[in-house]
Amino acid sequence: MDLSPEILQLLQNALTKQSDIKLIDLRDEYISSLQITHSPAYVRTVRTSFNSLIKYAGNVAIIKIDSRLIDKFVTHTFNRSKSAAALYFRTLKASFSKAVIWGYVSTNQFTKVKLPKFQRPKPAFIKADQLREILVFIPQHLTDIYLFLFLTGLRLGELVSLKWENVNLKERTLEIGDDNFTTKSKQIRVIPICETAADILSNRIPKIYRKDGNYVFPKDSGYHYSVNYLSKKFKAAVRKAGLSEKIRAHSLRHSFASNLVQNGVSIYEIKELLGHRDISTTLIYSHLQISTLKAAVNKLDRAAES
Repeated sequence: MDLSPEILQLLQNALTKQSDIKLIDLRDEYISSLQITHSPAYVRTVRTSFNSLIKYAGNVAIIKIDSRLIDKFVTHTFNRSKSAAALYFRTLKASFSKAVIWGYVSTNQFTKVKLPKFQRPKPAFIKADQLREILVFIPQHLTDIYLFLFLTGLRLGELVSLKWENVNLKERTLEIGDDNFTTKSKQIRVIPICETAADILSNRIPKIYRKDGNYVFPKDSGYHYSVNYLSKKFKAAVRKAGLSEKIRAHSLRHSFASNLVQNGVSIYEIKELLGHRDISTTLIYSHLQISTLKAAVNKLDRAAES
């Protein structure tokens, strides 16, 4: 069958379009597409994932990224860090799905590769007395931030983006997510806060309403802190306190969930408070419900006696 010159040219253009795109090109275009809809933390994850693949494979054309190369890359990364391998794989898989939509590749080769299964480590928790030890080494103007994270379970990105218009002190609620900040789950949620957390906010009510930001936890400039800055400050304080290297700022979120579980709050209620999209994410805390599970099992004794 003879093809018209126009069709041949279209095919040639498509092939050229596919063969010209390299990993760095896809990385930069993909990141550009995420800037408005995704958090800076996710954008950093995308950049790190791409850079890891580029370091392994070189800045090759993306049509050369086949399932065999991906399998080797996953194994290489998995041997160094299982959690990093899983994160990079998920992130790159999503980016190559977008490359298919954009017409840069015909198929997503990442869908042909299965990530090795592994047992995820239990999240690190801290108790109130450990937090007090850490706060000794935190600059005074930042202590409210970490205590508030411990009391609310907010993600760092959610806290730094929190504005006074998201706060209802009368009802003691926070609205997480708005037109200017997209949550990880892409959903706005309203959560109640405890009295201690509300007191922290009451003591921070600004004397002057800032039109340029109006953040609840701002820097002196009025703009919010970066997640990276607060993470590093907390990690440095943990080291000075001589506590486990596994403890990081995100552990405050885990600790919030841990405290709820151990006080009898259901996994489903915790899911809503944390803003998890999927209950499977919240189930990492289910092992803490041992007392509840024991009570459930003990009911069998009573059933057997009746």
